[in-house]
Amino acid sequence: QQQQQQQQQEALGEAPEGTETGGMSSITVDGQVTVEAFRAWVKRRMQELQLEFERKLEEREASGKGGRKSKLNGPATVPLKSLVLAKGCSVSVFGASIVEHALLTAGVKPATKIPTAIDALDDPSKCMFLADPSEEACEVSAEAPLGSLGRCLFELSRCAEVFSSLDRPGQQGYIVLKDQKRQRERKEPSSEAVAEEKKQGAEEAEVYLEFLPALLKQHENLPVLVFESFDEAVDKYFGSLESQKLAQQAAAAEASAKRKLDAIKGDHSRRVDHLKREERRLATSAQAVQDSAEIVDEALKVVQSALEYNVTWSDLQQLVAAETAAGHPVASCIAALRLDDDIVEMSLPVLGELEHDENGGEGEGDELTDDPQGSTTTDE
Repeated sequence: QQQQQQQQQEALGEAPEGTETGGMSSITVDGQVTVEAFRAWVKRRMQELQLEFERKLEEREASGKGGRKSKLNGPATVPLKSLVLAKGCSVSVFGASIVEHALLTAGVKPATKIPTAIDALDDPSKCMFLADPSEEACEVSAEAPLGSLGRCLFELSRCAEVFSSLDRPGQQGYIVLKDQKRQRERKEPSSEAVAEEKKQGAEEAEVYLEFLPALLKQHENLPVLVFESFDEAVDKYFGSLESQKLAQQAAAAEASAKRKLDAIKGDHSRRVDHLKREERRLATSAQAVQDSAEIVDEALKVVQSALEYNVTWSDLQQLVAAETAAGHPVASCIAALRLDDDIVEMSLPVLGELEHDENGGEGEGDELTDDPQGSTTTDE
């Protein structure tokens, strides 16, 4: 096993220019992975990021573009995955997929935020992942707690082993599919919508995401197709690229047409509901006018008679207000005089209100409920 590790380290010695060699050499001391070495490397990396940002800021100022004040100090945090994949950490040569697999296996979220401020890296309240002082978290082994820095470094140190295991004679091949079921349930959580989508899902074509020689941690909950060989999986993937593209275009066009149809149906339904409410309001107003025809006729006669005798509009309104205060039954029903539009607005009871009052009911909620002013407009 030691010889195999040495061979892997020697192989990594041919890493791209600018990367450190020797497997986990950026976080090792005398060939051993240590938490202290990794913390020191992170601090150096954060200093490099700050210097790089300052250099770019100077270039922008020199070119006259300037920079927004909100970004004068650079990013406040860096995702752990991006940090480990940065130039200078030798596990970056294994690629994003294997690094993400190692982090997830260690129980660490790849998006864990690492502060860029140097003093925050040693503060457990600001970065518990790096600054956890407990012995369990600092032990680099498979027995270290999930989510700890020690467990994370242990799994990262196995990236070379995972990488070499991807090339085995006679290994199976896999194609990862798009999880359309989960996407439908997340988009339309209602039971009826989910049932409809499940019914349509049986007819949906499978969407290929990627082909793999082995399933990694991030693929555990995704649907996959299994093939007897990796070559067969590659042939199937590339042989279906064109049909996959056409199927996705057709599905996108169908989804767009469905959204437009749903929008049209929703607008039509709202218009129909509005017309029905307006119909009920007008029918209620007409019924109220018919039930109080004598009061309406009398009110119109009084107004027309006053206007024939050249009574000014303001005097007529004062007269109606005075008669209303005196309790005159006809004047009490006149809500407003809109003489500019030749309209007398009246407040009339409806049959439902009279029956409700006779039965000992309370309130006036039945009086022209569809009219916010509880009134009926009548042309002179």
